[in-house]
Amino acid sequence: MKPCLSLLLLSLLFLSTACGQKSKSSKKVTKITEEQIQYVMDNQFIDCASIDGRACPNGMVRLLILNKENAEKSGVCSGFMVGPTTMVTNHHCIKSQKVCDNTYLVIHQDRTYTKNRCKTLHYTNQDTSNENDVRKKIDVSIVEVETPYDGEVFSPAPAKAVLGDQLTAWVVDQTGLDRKDKKEVNLHEFRITEFKCQVGDSKGFGSTVLINCPIIPGNSGSPVLNADGKVAGMIWGTEGQEFKPYLELSKRRALKHRALMTELEHFKEHMK
Repeated sequence: MKPCLSLLLLSLLFLSTACGQKSKSSKKVTKITEEQIQYVMDNQFIDCASIDGRACPNGMVRLLILNKENAEKSGVCSGFMVGPTTMVTNHHCIKSQKVCDNTYLVIHQDRTYTKNRCKTLHYTNQDTSNENDVRKKIDVSIVEVETPYDGEVFSPAPAKAVLGDQLTAWVVDQTGLDRKDKKEVNLHEFRITEFKCQVGDSKGFGSTVLINCPIIPGNSGSPVLNADGKVAGMIWGTEGQEFKPYLELSKRRALKHRALMTELEHFKEHMK
């Protein structure tokens, strides 16, 4: 092989390796059956893990998504209320009216919860067919819930987050599904967890990159807030790193992992 051709091939290999960051959506697949769903909905336990001991925000939503054809492929995601009947989540969590029809909602309100259902899928958008593509910048669904919610809702930030901004990710951790001892696994427990993240260099990405944001499966659809508590965007996935979901929270918070965020501009018009 000629030297110049060898150099060209090596250059192409380097470029493909450098540009091929691995990412994945943060929906969590788990078994949920039709027979158990109502009992699970009636027996939820919510923990709050804010950094300074303050109350976790109302309007955070846990999604339990049934797959009636195959219970093993059911799943859990996150969302947040932006109006009395409007919730925001990810496209890869609720991508069709059929999925909406089989989605049960647990809405955090004043240290307890209210039960609800997904009624209508109003809008959904995903800008690449591959939900694990780091070039994705849009992964959003807007749904109407069945019963009006009378608690606090999230409101939009007036300005776009920029490189270096400090943001707060409030995520729904599916703690009952993340145990070392699988005999203890259950669908009843979840935790609202706070992370202090920072907008990082998004070169090579379509999505906004958040550093110091160790996201795990089930966090998809969680809100990211600015310093004033206004929505700057929404978690849709992670970039590259893997760790045990049941890692002790203090150790998890120390990780420098990166999350991927759909910016507010892609769903702001649907917020009240």
